[in-house]
Amino acid sequence: MVDGNASISEWPTHALGALVAQVEGARNEGKYLFIWDKQGSVATFMQYKGMLCPLAPEVLKVALGRQTQPDVAEFTRKAFINGMRNGENLCLDIDKSRPDWDAMALENTFSPNFFNFAWLKEEANYKPFVREDENHGPGGINPGFGFNYNEKFSVTIRSNADNEADLQEQINNIPNFATDFKHIIME
Repeated sequence: MVDGNASISEWPTHALGALVAQVEGARNEGKYLFIWDKQGSVATFMQYKGMLCPLAPEVLKVALGRQTQPDVAEFTRKAFINGMRNGENLCLDIDKSRPDWDAMALENTFSPNFFNFAWLKEEANYKPFVREDENHGPGGINPGFGFNYNEKFSVTIRSNADNEADLQEQINNIPNFATDFKHIIME
């Protein structure tokens, strides 16, 4: 796995069978994972081995005037909270879209700091984003006070960009991309 500002041509290529190991490896290094999914199977895989958050349709709704950036922020926040509680691998599927993470920033709803691995693990940072009805443990246990960050939680962003130029436009918008993400290609 590559992190930092390596050129896309330097990103390692893996087969789908290596996906779980790549996710766990990034998490164990205190990083999230970004995947350029050239074969198109990662989203399907994540439906079974993770928690798929289909973000691209939500971004499209904003472009069509059917919802607002705060709506997308709330959709994304809920996915983060559920994933953190249950220790899921949250896969934000941006497909070919270009989410405007900064425009989604809204106090107690979404922060670009969600993409800062160390920041998000701190209770003082994530707790303001947990709604009262979400403040429970897995399966609803301990309502009102049971929410905790599960150490197995990880985030993967999946892109299905058509080419390197489109991919570059996507990653230019991702906060902390050079510092908090490992980058791979799935073929």
